[in-house]
Amino acid sequence: MQKFFLDKVFGVQGKEEGIVDAEDKKEVKQRLQSLRDEFDRKEVEVLQKSSAYQPQFSKYLEDKRDMIGKKMTLKYCRQAGLPNDAHGKPIRPYTKEHA
Repeated sequence: MQKFFLDKVFGVQGKEEGIVDAEDKKEVKQRLQSLRDEFDRKEVEVLQKSSAYQPQFSKYLEDKRDMIGKKMTLKYCRQAGLPNDAHGKPIRPYTKEHA
């Protein structure tokens, strides 16, 4: 059930980019805004809550937006000197691609 959320945040290698695949803080904000309704709808569905339920996950990500933008974006990964993949993008340290 968590796979949907993990895939949207971290992406699916070779298939779909995630929020942390954003180039910079501005793009993180855009990606979060575009996914907010989808996150909220899926959270209500997965947790089987009523329409009165206030979803928390998109709010949590919004609260962490600055940290994501400063520490996890492609721009930051380049500055950190992470190696690049075949497409010139920094390899995420939590994927098997760099092994």
